Amino acid sequence: MAFTGSGTKADPWALSTPPGGSQYQVYREDDTLVCQVGSTKLSYQARCIEDLHAMLQQHGDWMLLGNTDEQQPAALGPAEVEHNARNNRMRAL
Repeated sequence: MAFTGSGTKADPWALSTPPGGSQYQVYREDDTLVCQVGSTKLSYQARCIEDLHAMLQQHGDWMLLGNTDEQQPAALGPAEVEHNARNNRMRAL
């Protein structure tokens, strides 16, 4: 998945949802990963990306994300996300 920006507040990553219908921005601010969708701002511990990748590598294959329609962050580093009607899953690359 392609994205633009350097990931700073001044130059956030410009991302789109997997179907390409919605745009959002993500940037790193100190130890926080900030996701801005319209007027909604979500904050995560920045280490969540590294923790997620390590968990996927340890699991060794695809992992179910649960029965949810929530979109997952698009810039997960070396990981692949599969969006299905049910049983979304991801794996480390």
